[in-house]
Amino acid sequence: MKIIKPLICLSLLMTVLLTVILFCGFDFNWYEKEFENSGVYESLDKALVLDQAQNLFDYFLWQEELNKSFYTQRELAHVFDIKNIITKVIIFDIIFMIIFIFSAGYLVIKKGIAQVLKLINAIAVGGLVFYLITAAVSYIHFENLFILFHQIFFKNDFWQLDPVTEKLIVIFPPELFLHLTQRIFIYLIFINFLFILFYKFFKSNLIKKTLNLDNKLKR
Repeated sequence: MKIIKPLICLSLLMTVLLTVILFCGFDFNWYEKEFENSGVYESLDKALVLDQAQNLFDYFLWQEELNKSFYTQRELAHVFDIKNIITKVIIFDIIFMIIFIFSAGYLVIKKGIAQVLKLINAIAVGGLVFYLITAAVSYIHFENLFILFHQIFFKNDFWQLDPVTEKLIVIFPPELFLHLTQRIFIYLIFINFLFILFYKFFKSNLIKKTLNLDNKLKR
């Protein structure tokens, strides 16, 4: 029983985080607008950018072969590394989701839904504080954190692309990833806030039902 609550905490935090990353990371409509905001269409033809970006996303999700003629060998190596990371993210997201469903279901059976919602509320409060602080830090130190991220998750320097000769960094400039990171944090903060509101609503209704029951018993 002691391990159930930590499992719920970890699995819920990771499920929300990874799901939001995947949702935001593959929201093509957002990218289409962001390409314009980041000035990508000023460097490359809009139709070409959208076509190659769609092909890249489909490749990452194992839905289509990559248009290799568009990229240099360094770009191809980096794209392959990214695909491996995305595949692992998807797998871990599914694993954590399954762990959460079974561990939360077990706690519901043993302790009731109120205890699970109380725990989720505590997780959401902690998550909200953590993401607010992390969002502020990442905004201030984004460039350093962006480099650190690549140094940790990539075992080579293929991510250091040249915008003069390589189109991948032209389509996906660092500025775009700053905006993407901000969007991810907005979603994470919003979701944790919703968890807190839901628990307050549940708790308020539970108190009302308890009071109504007490009044009926007194009569």
